[in-house]
Amino acid sequence: MNQSSLFSVSLVMNFLLLLLIFPIAGLAQTGKATVDLNKIKAVVQRWSNAHNEKDFGAFSEVFAPKVRYYTQTFSKEACVKSKLKLLTGSDFHQDITSDMTVSVYSSGTIKCDFTKTVTLHSKTKSYPSYLLLIEDEGDYLVSGESDQITDRNLKYHLQLGEPLNHKELSIIPLNEQPYSKKPDSKVVEILYSIGKLCLIIVLIGGSLWVIYEWKVKRNRSVKNPTDLQVSFKEVNERKGASFERFIVLKFDPAYFHFVDWKGDKQVAGIYPSSNRYPDLEYIFKHKGFERPFAIECKFRTSLPNGKLELEERQLNNYRDFQNKRKIPVYVALGVGGRPESPQALYLIPLDQIKQAASALFGYKRSVHENFFYHKTMDRLI
Repeated sequence: MNQSSLFSVSLVMNFLLLLLIFPIAGLAQTGKATVDLNKIKAVVQRWSNAHNEKDFGAFSEVFAPKVRYYTQTFSKEACVKSKLKLLTGSDFHQDITSDMTVSVYSSGTIKCDFTKTVTLHSKTKSYPSYLLLIEDEGDYLVSGESDQITDRNLKYHLQLGEPLNHKELSIIPLNEQPYSKKPDSKVVEILYSIGKLCLIIVLIGGSLWVIYEWKVKRNRSVKNPTDLQVSFKEVNERKGASFERFIVLKFDPAYFHFVDWKGDKQVAGIYPSSNRYPDLEYIFKHKGFERPFAIECKFRTSLPNGKLELEERQLNNYRDFQNKRKIPVYVALGVGGRPESPQALYLIPLDQIKQAASALFGYKRSVHENFFYHKTMDRLI
């Protein structure tokens, strides 16, 4: 069997394995999506805390691109501006003072009902409020914000589809289709599970055999292992350069002055000391306000165990640069997809890299929007 045939067999086996293990919505009408209450609670709490901490960057991260904001639809930017107007220079403070009820609707929208207690101008009042959430690549974004008093006064009625009632609390199935079981459906389910398990074992064994045969043929065809190492290095360098170009295009030249773009040049292990420092340097300029900063670009096809791992040697080099130059350093991390079009994008301050390594959610940025420097928060967002 030649190499092309081995790859074809492996692809077919792995595709069948995925069909068995993971439901595919377009193919399986009985597939179920799930929601995670822990993530939902974290988003709601972050939204609430952002009011008290006046963290406008957090609002920008939790709001969806379009938000049903107190009965009207606005862009994310307009909602953040509304929060800026409300919170700047005021004594506004709010707390969620009740348990939160989570409801799931056939439209896929998740509604979180709770009571919030608000203090403004030294007066305190409670409101029966709610947030609407939508799922976005495994995370949740706020797509609606209002309270029952505002809705009633404006005679507004939510259109979310049919509510779905489920006994489960931590994992709630969505879009569940009603079905009827025959009296012997339990036996059928058991036999189906056994058959599926046997088929999975056969497919895994076949895939391992195909991989073994491919590796044997590859090892026979590689005459010089050094050539293979060089090719891998070149591929990684091309990926790094492509992702750096993607990041460069996230900065608007009208506001960001491009200072330096370092290249990883070396010959026979000899390289300049600048190779150890961050890839990009910028100065943000706007109405007399200037802030220099540097960006280190990292692209990963995936994150093992969902965590970012960087060598301590690299981190020490970036810290050394930050301390010597007296400018902040950020790590721009692309994950999945292609370097020139990653599936997810994170922007992490170097000083927060340790806690960010195991909790990346708070540093996620849109892959479609440009970066900007928030003067009030004094940081890149």
